[in-house]
Amino acid sequence: MSHVFISYSHKDSEYAHKLADALKEAGVEVWIDGRIDYGTAWPRVIQENLDASGAFVVVMTPRSYDSDWVQNELNRAKRKRIPIFPLLLEGDEPWLSVEALQYVDVRNGALPPPRFFMALRGVLRLSIGSGETAPPQPSPPAPLPKGEGRKPPPETRAGFKPAPTTPLQLPDLSAILPPPFEWCPIPAGQVTLEEGGYVPKGGQTFDVPAFAMAKYPITNAQFDVFVKAKDGYADPQWWDYSDDAKAWREKNATPEAPAFGGVGDHPRVNVTWYEAAAFCRWLNSKVPTPNPSPFDGEGRRGGDIITLPTEQQWQRAAQGDDGRAYPWGSDFDAKSCNIDESGIGKTTPVTAYPNGASPFGVMDMAGNVWEWCLTDYNTVKRAGREARPCGKGVFTNHPICSKLSLYPTSHPLALTPSGAPRHLPRIQGRTAATRMGTFVL
Repeated sequence: MSHVFISYSHKDSEYAHKLADALKEAGVEVWIDGRIDYGTAWPRVIQENLDASGAFVVVMTPRSYDSDWVQNELNRAKRKRIPIFPLLLEGDEPWLSVEALQYVDVRNGALPPPRFFMALRGVLRLSIGSGETAPPQPSPPAPLPKGEGRKPPPETRAGFKPAPTTPLQLPDLSAILPPPFEWCPIPAGQVTLEEGGYVPKGGQTFDVPAFAMAKYPITNAQFDVFVKAKDGYADPQWWDYSDDAKAWREKNATPEAPAFGGVGDHPRVNVTWYEAAAFCRWLNSKVPTPNPSPFDGEGRRGGDIITLPTEQQWQRAAQGDDGRAYPWGSDFDAKSCNIDESGIGKTTPVTAYPNGASPFGVMDMAGNVWEWCLTDYNTVKRAGREARPCGKGVFTNHPICSKLSLYPTSHPLALTPSGAPRHLPRIQGRTAATRMGTFVL
């Protein structure tokens, strides 16, 4: 089983070893240089353990930025296509070399939030939801002595054995939301996005850590639980993640009426991005969230594990590993999704097209409705008032609009996506809906 490689400056040893101990307690196998036996060929052992790792964590500080060791390790991890998880411990912003990656801000010296540990477990292919119990774990190794830097410590443990792992439990929402609702685990992989917005000309391939995706779009009946709950839609706390969200909520005391009669098992539409983000925040309050921290301005709290999916996650869940054009394969099939050729002219139940499932079992990823993503279309950031990508075409579009590409919208409060898709002329959308992802970095 692969492990996490931690790259850091020796001057940040205290934090690096605190992180290693926390990862071990979470059931994640860690390699950190304090485990090298005295007298071992130092560069060779580092290289071997880096190459064998399944994830690379870099602790970013001005000291590690100036460290040849850290920069060489980071460059090798990128060449080896090892998933990289940056932690910003000190500094004004992440390094240019990892700017396109999602990073976690730990500048207060605290450990990363639970979603960070969950994502690492997913990348390492640790089991999800099996409910097993981990056996006792061995004691952590001693930290590097002061002044030893990146040299082997004078005393180390020989015969290191990886710590056992604890299977991860996905949030159980069965007591909160009416059916149908399931999670679909999505393994780590890559997606290639076509040019547009933050994606440069010629497109770009992204590494996507493991996560889970809601099997179906959120239905009318499920969203109504949020709308009608005393601590739900009307509660200001779900809208205080940004000034824009608060200002919008003050002018909109009630949600837009659902379209097409609001049938319970149809996807909820006429939902703004602000409402979709607030819905996810409310759900997080209903599931265990260890060590919550203040909201970060992106519609998330430090310990939140349920959010809207990023653009990369949405496409990964829809497309799988083989670059297919549609969730079910490479050839269009009007019987696998709800579009104009289906002749229905309105939304359909989220369970209506089982033959349209993605490689990971996610349903309704083509046709029926648009779906909000977390990511800013223009800058890849996740805060502010910029356009948001929307997944897939809707039932009023030509079959090509059901292909697996994402589309910008005019504004987070827009009910109608109206921008140009990455590879198609301008089209007219009709609905915007919500689907959730979890264990998002």
